[in-house]
Amino acid sequence: MAYSDLRQRQLFIDDEIIEHQTLLERVVHQPARPPGNPVLTPQMPWEGDSIEFLAGVYGNPTQEQFRMWYVCNASVDRYRHFVCIAESNDGTHWSRPDLDCYRNLTDGPNNIVYATSQKLDGPTILHDPDDPNSWKLVFYRGGSVFVGESKDGIQWQMPDEQDQPVLPNFGDRTTSLLDAPSQEPIVIFSRDRDDMQQLQKVRCIYRIGLSDPRTVRSQSQLILRPDLEDGPYVEFYQMSAFRYESVFLGLIERYHTAEPPYADVELTVSRDSRQWRRVRPRMPFLGPPAGGRELGAFDSGCSTPGNSPPLQIGDALWFYYYGRPGFHGDRHMTHAGSIGIAKLRVDGFVSLRAGRREGCVTTKPFTWTGGTLQINARIEGGNLWNYKTLQDADGWLRVEVLDEAGHSIQGLSPDDCDPLYRDSIVYTPSWRGEGQNALKQLEGQRIKFRFMIRAGDLYSFGVKA
Repeated sequence: MAYSDLRQRQLFIDDEIIEHQTLLERVVHQPARPPGNPVLTPQMPWEGDSIEFLAGVYGNPTQEQFRMWYVCNASVDRYRHFVCIAESNDGTHWSRPDLDCYRNLTDGPNNIVYATSQKLDGPTILHDPDDPNSWKLVFYRGGSVFVGESKDGIQWQMPDEQDQPVLPNFGDRTTSLLDAPSQEPIVIFSRDRDDMQQLQKVRCIYRIGLSDPRTVRSQSQLILRPDLEDGPYVEFYQMSAFRYESVFLGLIERYHTAEPPYADVELTVSRDSRQWRRVRPRMPFLGPPAGGRELGAFDSGCSTPGNSPPLQIGDALWFYYYGRPGFHGDRHMTHAGSIGIAKLRVDGFVSLRAGRREGCVTTKPFTWTGGTLQINARIEGGNLWNYKTLQDADGWLRVEVLDEAGHSIQGLSPDDCDPLYRDSIVYTPSWRGEGQNALKQLEGQRIKFRFMIRAGDLYSFGVKA
């Protein structure tokens, strides 16, 4: 199982790694929207009045290089849909480079990297540094799914309109996941046209695996559909997904069809990209801001994440998304889509939260790989230098190490552990002030961890080599 490797951080996003727990609750956290949104709005003639899709954002923060691919809809010559690129030095302030790929359309340079006369929907930019054609563009065009390739993300080898598609006659709102070097390095999520008819046009999520950019490896498989808890006014419009540490995470865009219609985003999780579970509690992860419709917020109708993994910048994950003031079916809908940023604590998708009574969670067994155990946790209102005893503190976190049978290992008991009294992304626990010396002796053995927490949140743990 994927959770067996502690060198990938372990999230408590589902029960997969949990043996048992007491007096804890799972909490879904929402990324915060910083001041300054939106960060990119349509301004050029070929962008029309709206940014329609966000294909992906990739960056190298240490080198201050960020690039964004997005789709606009306008009439220029015989073309109607354009994939454009923007650049940034800080991920916040964006500019449009002057390129010559389609200069004949605008009588001069522009930032267009692909243009088509057919409907272009749900594009995903994929990047694999180990692939000579390291950039891929998976997209829906004119009723089918195609894949384009590029060495630099600017000059693209795109299938002609008469070329054979990867998936003919398939649904729109296509997104894609990179799972190299598996047997299905490209995984597509989409909507099946035929099944949409059979299910009375209720939108569901399907999965298809590709062994290379031109070869379908697995058949279309229904993986997610609304259920009785959702009620009659919810459909699944699309799902973007990405690998994150020890799991795959999916972001379902839920289409709420009641008046006024809107969309929000719900978390899903998978260990193999095939079997997906919706994260409980089923709360919006990203949605229209509270009161946004009355305030005229640019993202009051939907906040749809881009089809690429979030970027880690410092201690935060940056989610780029395109927002609109209205959504599909809104009688007052406008298409003034723009790009915004939402920021989340690293590993902060969910936490196990304890109140004023100490809770605990015990993991399933892991093989200890050696290295340094690190924990991501937030403790409320505690400062080590203010308290003489554990009972005096508002909150704390302690760690116990057990053998595979569940017996506490000498020197690694909760009484031996030096408590955490603060907020830390990379808390390194120690026992009796001696660091992790006792833990180092267990390399290669099967062990469990028990986390005891009061008045705080536990997000993740893992090993730093």
